[in-house]
Amino acid sequence: MTPADVRLEPSGLCPLEPDGRNCGRRWWRADATADGAAPEWAGQSFQIEHCTRCDIRFTDPIPTQDALPRLYGGRTSRDFQAEDPPPVAVLKSLVARREVRRIARRAGAGPAARVLDYGCGNGARALALRDVLPGASIVAADWHDGPPWALRGARQPVGYASYAELRTAAEPFDLVYCRHVVEHTRDPVALLRELRGMLAPTGVLVVEVPSAATPLRRLFGPRWEAYYAPFHTIHLTERSLEALLDRAGLAMARLDRAEVPYMGRSMRNLIGRPYSMRMFALGLLLHPLQVAAGTVSGRGTCLRAYARAGPTASEPPRARSSG
Repeated sequence: MTPADVRLEPSGLCPLEPDGRNCGRRWWRADATADGAAPEWAGQSFQIEHCTRCDIRFTDPIPTQDALPRLYGGRTSRDFQAEDPPPVAVLKSLVARREVRRIARRAGAGPAARVLDYGCGNGARALALRDVLPGASIVAADWHDGPPWALRGARQPVGYASYAELRTAAEPFDLVYCRHVVEHTRDPVALLRELRGMLAPTGVLVVEVPSAATPLRRLFGPRWEAYYAPFHTIHLTERSLEALLDRAGLAMARLDRAEVPYMGRSMRNLIGRPYSMRMFALGLLLHPLQVAAGTVSGRGTCLRAYARAGPTASEPPRARSSG
């Protein structure tokens, strides 16, 4: 999908008030993020608007509603990573298993759980969920009619459904895993309300998003990888993520700090070189510094929230940890 196929329009409204009501917002505009955009969009100027009342940021302009499916239709963006060389694939698989093992444990997903990986991308997390929860029923979902390459070639199958097919599914899920999807949406409240409706009565929704409060965002400025314009349309902090869940009728039980290796691609943006295995290696080398920055500041590159249908759902005391 090329920029010529995707129409952009002004953002206009705070995403926490998508129906146009006045939230009493005050605006702050960041530097242009053209240098932190996807490479094919490098000639387009983007801004980051900040509603200081709601503490939520959003990209301006953004793709029109009808352009969103086309934006991801060919699985050509880096949200759907192509087949990795074997050493990289093994490393990513180990990291994914470690991550989802912790998530399943904290969400209380048992061996017979019904699990949804919403926005499955290349399918790596769905496969990790299958391996960590061998008795569970795993369903992966995304925009497309057919599964990504990793799921098509899996020896042990993982169920797949397009978003359209998923909306007709009658059986609810014990765990809905929504990793790095919310920041791609135009109406995050509507998305989370839809996911809330897919939860079993005791089900848990796990939402992971980039954190707009990480100190590394300030260090890299407009070249920070998580800006990723125009694919990332909103940028959340702890306060705005909790408000977003609350608007969707979800009660947050736990909020963890999480880390995604952003350093390699942020350095690529900074020095203006194509992403390569060398940049991947540089990212690995710098990743401990990223983790250290998150530990010292208490603000990692990502937020991971655990929520149940609310707002009156019975919950344990909300905990915050390093994740």
